[in-house]
Amino acid sequence: MGPASGRMPAGGFYHDAIERQQPYDEDALDPDEWVEGMYAVYTDEELRTLQARAEALYANTSRAIIGNFGTAGFGDIAHVPGLAIARPHGIRSVADWYMATALHPEYIRGRRKDVTHHSFGNIDATPLPEIWASAAFAAFRQRVRDFNFSPCTTCGGCERFPFNFEDCTGNGFPTCGGCLWAQGFVQCA
Repeated sequence: MGPASGRMPAGGFYHDAIERQQPYDEDALDPDEWVEGMYAVYTDEELRTLQARAEALYANTSRAIIGNFGTAGFGDIAHVPGLAIARPHGIRSVADWYMATALHPEYIRGRRKDVTHHSFGNIDATPLPEIWASAAFAAFRQRVRDFNFSPCTTCGGCERFPFNFEDCTGNGFPTCGGCLWAQGFVQCA
């Protein structure tokens, strides 16, 4: 058994996570080790159980049904501390994890992808509403809404994969097909 992973605040109804961040080597982070014990593929028996429960609810209620498949929400920030893992490894501090996504490369299907960040302004120099209304930022938001980018998160097979300067469909920088947020794999709550 490992150290406590959560605490119930006095008068509370939900527990607060206790970050159990251990020292780690930034040059030796291992994505497979990080998810070990957190995620697993559902077995056929587990899927049959979920299906039977969903069918029973559908047949026997006039209410809405919302599915929540606990620990299956890959990318859910609530999983970062590794509450269900006795001795979690790697980055377990939520603040460190957010910084790591900006400072470290992504690994998609085991391949490294370096993402060059793009800025549309600096709020110290230009008011945020002005940046938001700029033609360049408006055009970029439209590109993301249209999402005609290469599906890098499910492919990752071409020579353009390691960077986000150009994708295989001819989109120029910044390309978003390999962005875990843009593809919906990671979402901020």
